[in-house]
Amino acid sequence: LYEHIIHNLLFPNTRYTLIGISEFMDSLRLIYSQKLFFNIDLPTQQQIDAHLISMGLIPEEKYYYGNEYLAVTDVYAEGDNVLVDLNGNLLFIDPIIKLKKPVSEVISYLEKRTQ
Repeated sequence: LYEHIIHNLLFPNTRYTLIGISEFMDSLRLIYSQKLFFNIDLPTQQQIDAHLISMGLIPEEKYYYGNEYLAVTDVYAEGDNVLVDLNGNLLFIDPIIKLKKPVSEVISYLEKRTQ
């Protein structure tokens, strides 16, 4: 749940919407939807790097960007988790987000960053 909240703060143009809760294999599963995008292409690694760096995330490992609060990974040009639309906007579809601090601190940091 927290990863999806953080995703929506980081990447509002590809935000998740919680549409339900289900039970599967004796555990609860959250069901999300995400906007369907048309007329898209794959970005270059340079576009991905520049975008994440502009958000205050620095390369930490290959395809792994972070700061003291969080890390975003699984974002590379050869994959399908980052797309680019006709206007050059990057669309982060399903990156892996890892928290390095408690979620309340991460959310507070992200909210301050967007003000």
